[in-house]
Amino acid sequence: MNEEGSLFDVPPAAIGRYLVRQPLGTGTTGSVFQAQDPASHALVTIKLLKVDLSPDEAHGVAAALRRLVDETPRHDALVEPLDAGLDEIEAYFVTAFVEGDSLESALRDFGPAAIEDLVPRLRSLAGALDAAHGAGLVHGALHPRDILISPDTTHLTGVGVAPILAKAAVALPLRRPYSAPEVAKGTGATAAADQFSLAAIAFEWLFGRRITGPAERLVEVRALPGVDRDALSNAFTIALAPDPETRFDSCHAFAEAVAGALDTHHLADVLDDAVMAAPLIADDDPVASAPIERAAIPIDIAPAPVRAQRDEPVAWNSGMATPGKTPERFGGGVLIATAVVCLLAGFAAGYMAKPRALQSRPTPDQAVASGTEAAVAPAPLAPAPVAPAPKAPTPAPKAPEAPKAPSNAGRLLVRSSPSGATVQVDGVTRGVTPLALRDLELGSRSVVVARRGYIAEDQRVVLTSARPSRSLEVRLTAESAKPAPLRPPPASASTGTLAVESRPPGASVTINGRPSGTTPLSLDALAPGEYRVGLAMQGYQPFSTTVRVVAGARARAAASLSVQERE
Repeated sequence: MNEEGSLFDVPPAAIGRYLVRQPLGTGTTGSVFQAQDPASHALVTIKLLKVDLSPDEAHGVAAALRRLVDETPRHDALVEPLDAGLDEIEAYFVTAFVEGDSLESALRDFGPAAIEDLVPRLRSLAGALDAAHGAGLVHGALHPRDILISPDTTHLTGVGVAPILAKAAVALPLRRPYSAPEVAKGTGATAAADQFSLAAIAFEWLFGRRITGPAERLVEVRALPGVDRDALSNAFTIALAPDPETRFDSCHAFAEAVAGALDTHHLADVLDDAVMAAPLIADDDPVASAPIERAAIPIDIAPAPVRAQRDEPVAWNSGMATPGKTPERFGGGVLIATAVVCLLAGFAAGYMAKPRALQSRPTPDQAVASGTEAAVAPAPLAPAPVAPAPKAPTPAPKAPEAPKAPSNAGRLLVRSSPSGATVQVDGVTRGVTPLALRDLELGSRSVVVARRGYIAEDQRVVLTSARPSRSLEVRLTAESAKPAPLRPPPASASTGTLAVESRPPGASVTINGRPSGTTPLSLDALAPGEYRVGLAMQGYQPFSTTVRVVAGARARAAASLSVQERE
């Protein structure tokens, strides 16, 4: 029995009316099998739920899964649900069989992906999630195991299953660090929670390491060639925000923010390189075109033994092959062209770089039994005659790195409730909330957050070398909630009226150094002249101004108090 098959004591011959062909894996909520529909002879994937349910509860879960088959929208990136039922007292869920590897195993085998390969796959997954959200469904437990990839496809499985089990009081494991903080606190999964999970997965997909938690401050990202580092940092900071209300409006918006960080000229160069390099693989290459059966790995499958992971991104398509299909050219052409250039340069120099050891190709029987595909070395290219080799090859120039932020730069993350408010820093409009800013000059910065229909908030933030990164949370007050304006009594011909207001209200007021009350305050029958008005409130910086009172008129002193900064 193979390694994965050993996870099961005795695989059942059939589940419901479906004939079991082989086990694919097991997880915390049950076992997964590849099976065949005896009516259509089509391959399917079956999840047999091994959870502690009473007969009535099992019937309820099976009925909910059957409804899920009809409620799930049709989307190219969503694995199609087909059927559900009961096998004795255990519920099962049937989906279409999809060729591919789980993202979890792909990350182990290939390491992080190049951003040119990630972007179209991320867009596809975001579209699938948004389609599910539009139908009133959420995934609720998104994990790299739920994403199936092949050279030219990306699929998502498991949408809607976790909420059904949670409703049946099944204890589901918390999938850290992919679970949103509100889910970890026991709140039900939402579309915003799925967006958090997708962002956490995308970060690991791109950089080869997991996030440490929600984005309490700016998410630091490594400089990548042809990528706007600030824009990429901003995209992950917003999608991984602790507050779900400040995340993007949709998963599509997050995917587009990541795509927007990629320089279009750089992407065009990559695609041109891929087109030029593609003919280097012959369509009739017996090694590249040999049929290999892949296994679909749905949700909650136990991971294979962890292998050493590379930190540098690679184009995954160069290491995958699908029968009868040409690998998509998101990033594979770059790796192929690079390999050929290195091969010719090494031959001209009189030596070749030692290739990485590859696993031998499994036989078709082994591929079917294990549900995996071993890496296959491409057929070697016949070297063309070359001139006498130089003494040493000229090293290839390194790709330019994105400029690093100066050491004296400050960073500021501005969030507002509601979001979508305009942010001005020192009188210059910088964007809308949620907004991540870097490269701000250290010192005291005036930040104004304004949104139509709400009272603008003016706060001061101090960035220092000891604390260069700050986070500003602003809760805007609707104008309808603004207190009605004071209606002072008519002033006499010889005296005037002074109105004193502050935001927030409740500040102590002094007139010419004498305590006179708290805001909002109206002082009548004041003799004409200049008055020194002072405002003080615990936790805010003191404020003072001079107001001229005119006989028969109403003067006004108003201030938005700034939070007292603690160094």
